[in-house]
Amino acid sequence: PEKYLQAFKIFYESLPDVNKDKVALLLHTNPQPGPAGEFDLVQHCIDYGLQPGKNVIFSVQPLPPEMVPMLYQTMDVFMHLGTMEGFGLPIIEAMSCGLPSVGINSCTMPELIGECGLLSDVPKYNKNHKISFGSYNGVECDLADPWDVAKKMQKLYESEALRKELGLKAT
Repeated sequence: PEKYLQAFKIFYESLPDVNKDKVALLLHTNPQPGPAGEFDLVQHCIDYGLQPGKNVIFSVQPLPPEMVPMLYQTMDVFMHLGTMEGFGLPIIEAMSCGLPSVGINSCTMPELIGECGLLSDVPKYNKNHKISFGSYNGVECDLADPWDVAKKMQKLYESEALRKELGLKAT
C-alpha cells in the first residue's frame, strides 16, 4: 500500500494547484494496522503530506458484489501495483467497467493489462536484476517504481483521449 501512496504523492505534487482538489486516491483497504502487521495507512498519508478523507479516500471492505461496479465507475484510472496477487481479479473488474489501468511490468500484469493500460517497469540494479522484496510468507515480489508509476498516471491524467482509447479496449 505504501507504493500507491508514494506514487500518488509524486503525481499529486506535479499537478498545478488549481487541479489538486480534483484528484484523489481511492484505496479499497482497511487503513488501520491489524494483527498481521499491516501498515497504518492514515499515518502514512499524514507523513506524506496527504489528507485522509480528502486526497486519499479509504473504501469499506468488503463491498457487496453489486456495489463493486459503482466503485470502479467513480474512477478515471485503475492502479494495480501488487505483484503478490497471481491473477489480479481487480484488474479484470476495472477493465470490465472501461477503466484504463496502470500496473507493473511483472508477473501476470503484462498479459492481463495488455494494450488496455500502461505498464511501469520494475526498477533494476546492475541493469539486469529486478529490485524485489520478500514478504512475511516467503513470497518474493517485484517492487514498483513510484516515480515511473507517477509518470504513467500523469500521462493518463493529461490525455482524456488516451484514457478513453484504453478504456474502450478494456471492455
